[in-house]
Amino acid sequence: MRVFVGIVTKVIYGLVLVLGLVPRHWAVRLADALGALSYALDTRHRRIALENLKRAFGREKTPAQLKRIAVAAFQNLVRIAFEIGWSLRLRPEEIMHHCRIQGLTHLRKAHAQGKGVLILTLHIGNWELLPLGVLVNGLKASLIYRPLDFEPADNFFYRYRSRFGAQPIPKKKSMRKVLSALKQQACIGILLDQDSGRTAGVFADFFGHSACTNKGMALLALKTKAPVLPAYLIRQGLDFEIVFGQEIPLIRAFQDGDDIQANTAQYNRVLEEIIRSHPEQWLWMHKRWKTHPPPV
Repeated sequence: MRVFVGIVTKVIYGLVLVLGLVPRHWAVRLADALGALSYALDTRHRRIALENLKRAFGREKTPAQLKRIAVAAFQNLVRIAFEIGWSLRLRPEEIMHHCRIQGLTHLRKAHAQGKGVLILTLHIGNWELLPLGVLVNGLKASLIYRPLDFEPADNFFYRYRSRFGAQPIPKKKSMRKVLSALKQQACIGILLDQDSGRTAGVFADFFGHSACTNKGMALLALKTKAPVLPAYLIRQGLDFEIVFGQEIPLIRAFQDGDDIQANTAQYNRVLEEIIRSHPEQWLWMHKRWKTHPPPV
């Protein structure tokens, strides 16, 4: 079995590497064509994306506008695959030649507090490249992730994410490793834009609707006093922009449970603002409002 997993992992690596050999201008055209085709054929995720978009923007945008955003979101996903292949052949400085960093002073100011940094981020643009914005500036980077069910694919992404020195931390039972990383002054990326399930989450407003959101970020911030900093990477033509926002003030004014909910709601507001600025690059195909609040 281990031999099979190893072989399939190498096959995946080879296929992704081949994608990276396509010249970037052609890769964009090919990715957009494949993304539009995926939108047309993948009825399940197309329905989810359109339902999410209607929930978020139904009063602001026309059905035609919602469809254009949905198609672009599918195209964004396919572009990521080509960009991962492209980046496999490059050194960090070669990748960063195509990136512009905004708000680096916010990151340095937060890191100077000496408590590590909690990076609030989301599935927008090409999130796989975001840790480089931390690493190339001489800081440690860790990221919390959910292992994929298909082991060869999970192996590939683990190696891809860690190849420049980032430390991926599996989501399950991650608290001890996260606390250790913070003590080592690491910047820890946490994707907070997906449904967490009732056990791991609290309900907080997101685009005007109650969304079950992982409470881990708020718990960590309250426990460690580590600064929380929003960060994301968006695509600008063939290049990228990495944005580090200002530190999000910690709310500590209520009882523990209320503090967790209040801070989580604050994080959702920040994420919503980012998505509103670049809706075509967010992952609308995820069931963000899958878990419903208990009846009152």
